[in-house]
Amino acid sequence: MLTGDQQTVEDSSTKELMCRKDRSEGALEWEILAESEQTIEVGGYHYFPRDRVRMEMLRRAAKTPHDLECPHGVQFYDVVDDRAQGERLAWSYEAPQQTMQRVDHWIGFWRDVTVEP
Repeated sequence: MLTGDQQTVEDSSTKELMCRKDRSEGALEWEILAESEQTIEVGGYHYFPRDRVRMEMLRRAAKTPHDLECPHGVQFYDVVDDRAQGERLAWSYEAPQQTMQRVDHWIGFWRDVTVEP
C-alpha cells in the first residue's frame, strides 16, 4: 500500500477528517472522525495522531492473508456507529519498519474518507 516515499508533516492549520455517511442506504454520510493541527502525509495518504481520532468509531477488522504479508504489521479498521459501517476505511501500522516509523500507530484513512483544511 505505502512505500514510505514522500513524507510531509503538515501543521499550519487544523485538518478535519470527514467520513461520508448516507443513512438512508445504510452507508456512511459526512461525520468528523478526527481533527488535528498536525498530520503526516505519506504517499498521498494523511495520517492522524491516534489521540486525535475518534477511536470509538473504529472497530478492528479481521486480517486478510494480504494484511499478514505487510512488512509494517498493518491493522485495518471499519468505521462504525450505531446504524452504519464502512469496511476497512482506516489502518495503522502496528510494527512499522524504518521507512514508516514516522506514522507508527498513527491512523491513515482512504476511500470514502476525505481530509479538509
